[in-house]
Amino acid sequence: MVENGYEPSLSLYNSVIHGLCKEGKAQEAERLFGNVLQSGYSPDEGTWTMLIDGLLEDEETERCLKQLKAMEENGFEPNVKTYTALIRELCKENKNFEAELLINKMLEKGLVPENDISC
Repeated sequence: MVENGYEPSLSLYNSVIHGLCKEGKAQEAERLFGNVLQSGYSPDEGTWTMLIDGLLEDEETERCLKQLKAMEENGFEPNVKTYTALIRELCKENKNFEAELLINKMLEKGLVPENDISC
């Protein structure tokens, strides 16, 4: 598209990122996410959340934590669903300390974790 002089909108980028994540291609979605940034767009909360969810599906926990940090540095707050999904994956990987840090971070922000989290 870009080669033909058409610059995709953020909405179109979001749709493609979402589709790639649903297809289990989170690493490809992450590369496209980089294109979003290079195009001068500011990803919205939905873009970040879709990417983090997709990386979680691919069990890319370290990349999720990196994107979570970048999301917050760019002024976006993860929601309960995003935190909970990441905490569950950390627990699954026996990364209980990291999970506890995220739970504490949620509580500091006034967010309440979902009841079914257990490590």
